Amino acid sequence: MSPAATDVTTYRWSRAQVLRVVGLLAALLGLLWLLVGAAGAWGGQGAVTVLSLVAAGLTALGLAAGIWLVIRPPRVLELSDTGYRIVHLRGGGVPAAEWSRVESVHMQASTSGPAIVVELAGGGTSLVPLSLLGLRATEAQREMHERLNTAFGYRRLGEPP
Repeated sequence: MSPAATDVTTYRWSRAQVLRVVGLLAALLGLLWLLVGAAGAWGGQGAVTVLSLVAAGLTALGLAAGIWLVIRPPRVLELSDTGYRIVHLRGGGVPAAEWSRVESVHMQASTSGPAIVVELAGGGTSLVPLSLLGLRATEAQREMHERLNTAFGYRRLGEPP
């Protein structure tokens, strides 16, 4: 995808995915405070004070990270007139390609559930799990097909050229 692309649509993690991560973070922070409390019951006052300060610092960082994730979820997919780019997705295959290299876009079952599969000329593939896109999954599929059709000059029947 070229950096000069003007019409870029960004798809981010769904709120459900973000809340799942933030919930796990909150559980880990709760476990940390339980350990600090257990250390206080067993040990000396000096060690507990240091552990409490460390736990308070980690809690502040964890809360800030959780708030940031809720306000601005990580990007997953960017679509432009020239191509697509997959961001922050491990194991997604080819991270970016121009529409001219795309042979097909379809749905396929994967280990993480249904996914958008982009097959490229030359045998490369890209994979975007629909669970990450949440309610915008259908919109992303539709937009990928429309941008691909536009790139190859296809149009709907009855549309003026």
